[in-house]
Amino acid sequence: MLHEQDLEIAIPPRMSDAEFFRFCRDNDELRIERDAHGNIVIMPPTGFNTGTRNTKLTSKLDQWNEELQFGSVGDSSTGFRLPNTAVRSPDASWISNERLAKTSSEEQEGFLPAAPEFAAEIRSRTDRSRVLDEKMEEYMANGVLLAW
Repeated sequence: MLHEQDLEIAIPPRMSDAEFFRFCRDNDELRIERDAHGNIVIMPPTGFNTGTRNTKLTSKLDQWNEELQFGSVGDSSTGFRLPNTAVRSPDASWISNERLAKTSSEEQEGFLPAAPEFAAEIRSRTDRSRVLDEKMEEYMANGVLLAW
């Protein structure tokens, strides 16, 4: 029995990348990731303080990138399909022009099939450090050069 605060989402078994992208777009009010095992992870919106820190980090990263023009910056809504098939959306990310050039314009419209060189996760009070540590390890094992 669903309660007023419960959320019911019909999740098909092991979605293809295109199906998962469509699922995320159909539920764009949610922050959704997929782990390497195909499990769907729905994360609550951040609190104001975490959102402010995220904005500052992404803004500083974008300012640095604007000066150098070596790549592109992603915010917390940017999805990357990692080599292990997980789809992750770091709070802030940077990918080099070189890595980006290996993807097509069409691929860039969905979850980018590449790992950024830099991925940052901002820990809020409700985040468990073990979960963030596992994400950092996953990022590094999948081609991220600096996970912070």
